[in-house]
Amino acid sequence: MTSLTGPSIIDAQLSLATVRRAREADLAGLRRRLDDGLSQARTFRDPDLTDEANARRRAELERATRERAGAELDGIERTTKAAAEQIRAYADRTSTPTAGTATEQLLAETRRGRA
Repeated sequence: MTSLTGPSIIDAQLSLATVRRAREADLAGLRRRLDDGLSQARTFRDPDLTDEANARRRAELERATRERAGAELDGIERTTKAAAEQIRAYADRTSTPTAGTATEQLLAETRRGRA
């Protein structure tokens, strides 16, 4: 909901909530899923396979788990960076110093109107 003049306070608040969610929930959930997946991969055992085949299968499962986690982490990173940019843009817009006080600006506009 970016306005014509840049991000609004609502944009900044939504972006802040996104960053908080990423830190408090998304990353923790990713870590749990990664740990669970790696644990399952490391303990994989198929009685019909040879020891070598089981070792290859465990390595494949670990690699696949890490790739899924990496892709999910990339998504979290993209979302968080976009949210941080929104927050930064809003902060820059609101902290930019004005040319003068409101009274000075009003006087300047009035003088230009008379000229």
